[in-house]
Amino acid sequence: MEKLLIKRGIVLLLLFVMLLQFVSADSVIVGVDTGTDIRIEVVRTSPDPIGAGESFDLWLSVQNEGSWSGNSNVLLDDVEIELIEGFPFTLQNDEDAIKELGDLAKGESVTIKYELKVDQGVYPGENEITFIVRHDNNPAGVETAGLNVDVQVVDSALDVVSIDTDPDEIEPGQRAEIEITVMNNAYSLFRNLELELENGGSVPVVAYQMTDRLTLRQLDSGEAYIFTFHVIVDESATAGVYSIPFLFTYDDELGTSYSNNDSFAVLIASEPDLEFNVEEFDTFTKGSTGSVVLSISNTGPSDLKYMTLELLECDGYTVLSTTKEYLGNVDSDDFETSSFDLYVSEEDVDLNVQVTYKDAYNTEYVEEVSLALPVYDAAEIQLFGLSANGSSYSWLVYLIIIAFVYFAIKGWRREKKVDKALKYGLVELIKLPFRILFFFRWKNVKTWPRKLQKFLKSI
Repeated sequence: MEKLLIKRGIVLLLLFVMLLQFVSADSVIVGVDTGTDIRIEVVRTSPDPIGAGESFDLWLSVQNEGSWSGNSNVLLDDVEIELIEGFPFTLQNDEDAIKELGDLAKGESVTIKYELKVDQGVYPGENEITFIVRHDNNPAGVETAGLNVDVQVVDSALDVVSIDTDPDEIEPGQRAEIEITVMNNAYSLFRNLELELENGGSVPVVAYQMTDRLTLRQLDSGEAYIFTFHVIVDESATAGVYSIPFLFTYDDELGTSYSNNDSFAVLIASEPDLEFNVEEFDTFTKGSTGSVVLSISNTGPSDLKYMTLELLECDGYTVLSTTKEYLGNVDSDDFETSSFDLYVSEEDVDLNVQVTYKDAYNTEYVEEVSLALPVYDAAEIQLFGLSANGSSYSWLVYLIIIAFVYFAIKGWRREKKVDKALKYGLVELIKLPFRILFFFRWKNVKTWPRKLQKFLKSI
């Protein structure tokens, strides 16, 4: 009975030794022949921990454990160990997979080093690496069980994948939502995520009915999360592109903290708002000429650029001057004017005005408006006490003034006194219409052909 128990114990021990070759650990024991074991153990790695995609040094201890049968004089000749390459570990810098250890007596150990690299797609945690051990009495060698090498995925692949504003363009005084989507592209989770907007008062966008800092306790690998900020734009903000900085902090599984300073743009804009007006104008009557001054006022909050004003030709008037004028930039709450010379041919006239310009984002606008131009008749001019512009009476007034001055000068030459000269000029001016009428009497008119013929012969 006692012998039977001993045999069963030996069998169980053999099974245990065989299973050790297939159990992953930071050390493995391999039976290199029927009587001798070798232990391979991870001494250290550099760096530690090892990260995905990193190169590292693996230090191993190879020790002759002797015989499980108790033989104390076990000597292994010409021992060598070969690293079997496989995912996720590869040899680096022309490193030789086979290391020659020489002779190993029982209890003797040798330390060796491999230069390896971890694949970028490695899974975090324990990853196996195997070897083949050979010596003179077993040149074919024995493959070891998987030796565990700990790899920690310490990348900080927490990415901001999108930033959206609703609406896309925010008007001054308007509320909006900003959604910042982050994605955990690492193989490990992240903790204590915190996103903070940092405008420092230089940007006219502030958090509305909430703080400017949002937190998330944990984000697992492969998951995404949306940080939503409610904001409002200062009502006095001018249109433009504004950069909003933000700070993003988080921790990985090892407790390492990361921070990311970045920024995104928001568009502040509003629809242009223009007012048109006939600022100044001469007294126009049908068939007269004169000038008109048109004004454009920018009553919106956005500055406008490259503005051009054009007075389009239309029935009822003819533009005598240039039809187009470049006004340039028109700031918010500012105005520009442009003058045009016209000939008015109708009693009812609407000026067709076209203006082109660009906003802060270089979007081009074209607007056409119709402005009424006041045109008066003779009765309205007399009623309102207006001075007719370009009317048929202007030349007559000038002739009367010229005639009076002529007769006054003539009277001065005769009398040498101002009062008598003015009196003479006035009398002669009164006589002038009658003289003109007498000049056109039939008695005089019928002599015109004879006088004309006589004049031509004298030439």
